Amino acid sequence: MQIQGGITTNTVGAAVQAGATFLVAGTEIFRHPQGLSPRQVIATLSGEAEKARATVV
Repeated sequence: MQIQGGITTNTVGAAVQAGATFLVAGTEIFRHPQGLSPRQVIATLSGEAEKARATVV
């Protein structure tokens, strides 16, 4: 499943747990509300996705 739009560091875990395997997070990466760099956001998104994936049965 692909999810495009609305993927943030707060929603990525739920998206992965719902079965998403492809995520698009352009605004979160390039216009992060707290001003994080794209590299920081990608690292956080990846980490949260991996945590969520580990809980999927």
